[in-house]
Parts: sequence; structure tokens; C-alpha cells
Amino acid sequence: MHRDPRRATLADRHAIEQIVRDAYSPYIQRIGRQPGPMSDDYEALIAEGRV
Repeated sequence: MHRDPRRATLADRHAIEQIVRDAYSPYIQRIGRQPGPMSDDYEALIAEGRV
């Protein structure tokens, strides 16, 4: 079933942050620091309609 994408809401924030942690954590050791998306302010990005 295909669903159209929707903008994230603040209720989605914790799930988004978990997805970002899961996706980018493997790269911390390789590049020696957290990748940029891990330090983004997802509450602000959601409020701006960017997620």
C-alpha cells in the first residue's frame, strides 16, 4: 500500500531521533565524531516544517 508522505509532528520527534541514532551511530568511530544530523534540533526542524 502506498501512502503519501506527510510532515512530521512533535509527536514524531522521539521516533525521528531514534532513527537518526540508528542510522548514524555506526559512523561515529569511523569519522571520530558524531555526524551532523545527530546534533540537529529536530524539535525546531519539525516546527519549521522541514521534517
